[in-house]
Amino acid sequence: MSKLLPEEQNNLIQRVQDPSARSTQEFIDQRVRTVIEFLQMRLQFMPSLVSAASLVNLSHDRLRHLFKEAMGMTFDQYRKRLQLETARHLLETEYLTIQQVMDRVGIHCSSHFTRDFKKAYGMNPAQYRNRHPRKETADSDGRLNSDAI
Repeated sequence: MSKLLPEEQNNLIQRVQDPSARSTQEFIDQRVRTVIEFLQMRLQFMPSLVSAASLVNLSHDRLRHLFKEAMGMTFDQYRKRLQLETARHLLETEYLTIQQVMDRVGIHCSSHFTRDFKKAYGMNPAQYRNRHPRKETADSDGRLNSDAI
């Protein structure tokens, strides 16, 4: 599983935050930040609110309240936005099939993924990928990556 760089993680957090949420990370409760990092690193496995709450030694009700207060959205809304934003990023930058993208972001139902992606970005994942072609880039060995999938 490819991991996002720390600056990409921070950008992703900022992009999925609701405008009514606090604007800087310094005001977010450390426990909520820990849960956000946990979600980002384990997104493929769709962590639940209960598992995230146990990570920071809180009840799921208390974490639900803290998360909503800090992020301006529910845990599930954030997780779905994170999944879709990560999927969008992967479609723009990686040479993966739609199924591989879904696997990487922890979505298992293609019809739900397509519906939610289209609602968020105005087109289905395949259309989005076709309209945002990846540029050929050199890999670590200096070989060019092609656009063939």
